[in-house]
Amino acid sequence: MAPAFRDVATAREEREKIVNDAQAYAREQIPKAQGEAARIRQKAEGYKEARVAEAQGEMARFTAIAKQYEAAPEITRTRLYLEAMANLLSKMKITVVDEDAGVANLRLLGTPVSLDPDRLKDLVAPEETQKEQGAAREGAGPQQQAPAAQAKPAGREAQ
Repeated sequence: MAPAFRDVATAREEREKIVNDAQAYAREQIPKAQGEAARIRQKAEGYKEARVAEAQGEMARFTAIAKQYEAAPEITRTRLYLEAMANLLSKMKITVVDEDAGVANLRLLGTPVSLDPDRLKDLVAPEETQKEQGAAREGAGPQQQAPAAQAKPAGREAQ
């Protein structure tokens, strides 16, 4: 019978140990979870405030444009179009060449700017143009002076 009592006592001690370990773990994890929850709430609150401020700014901008539109619809419509096009075109590189006129016409918001083709070469690559002119004076063409272009192998470069 003594071994049975020892087994019962050992089981009780083991149960108390497991309960104490679980309570210690809970005391450790609950503050961590509460801190994480507070951090998430704070981040959400900041996001909410930023979105509300952004929406209020957009609303104020729209209200101001609406007032301008009521006062002068055609002017406001044209201004909005020009602003949108300027924003879009500022991100692009475009060159328009009018071969019939023999000049390059660069248009910026409806205003043409014409450049002489020879002057355009100087603007695009002044060093290459000077090399070509120097080679022509020496009697050799630009193709004879320029080294052959070396093709790079396709694929990834060595790192």
